[in-house]
Amino acid sequence: MTQSATDLSTSFQVAPAGGEPEGIQARSPRQLFWSRFREDKLAIAGGVAIIVMLLLALSAPIWESITGHPYDKLFTDRTDAFGIPLGPTNSFWFGSDDLGRDLFVRMLYGARVSLRIAFLATGVEVGIGVLVGLMSGFRGGAIDVGLSRLMDLVLSIPFLLLGISLAVAVGASETLVIFIIAFFGWPYIARIVRGQVLSLRESQFVEA
Repeated sequence: MTQSATDLSTSFQVAPAGGEPEGIQARSPRQLFWSRFREDKLAIAGGVAIIVMLLLALSAPIWESITGHPYDKLFTDRTDAFGIPLGPTNSFWFGSDDLGRDLFVRMLYGARVSLRIAFLATGVEVGIGVLVGLMSGFRGGAIDVGLSRLMDLVLSIPFLLLGISLAVAVGASETLVIFIIAFFGWPYIARIVRGQVLSLRESQFVEA
């Protein structure tokens, strides 16, 4: 059974000569990140939790004034006859510690310290990791081998053992914690950057 010319013309639509074919629109890394982020429910939940934590930590002085409980003030009526801290109440939402201090206010101020350490340590390790990764991937040769072995050496050191040893020898401080986190974190960043540099270096537009 044969088809007529009219049937064939309706089955196959020919693009006009002056028209341009629709190409695939490339998306930037930022667009790819947001599209994947919106589809990941766990990532959204984690992002909301981080935002809430940031807001609570930044508003610690406000909560301190609302409750009327300075973070270092001792409330002698917050322990029983045996010195055991009392539980949560309307004024002490999280209860108090063994010295009678408000745990909720102290938790908010503790979150400020933790976030400050996290941001500073992350900034230091990202800076070192990007610099080492770029140098290792771009220069190659003996420099790449030496820096790669340095990464392996740092990653082979027991993180917890070194941290405890330094805390005992030097004394616990924010600076020490930032140093330890950054010292053990930069090799992971450096490896990722090195791999990206090596892949881009072999691309045709770079070779041209």
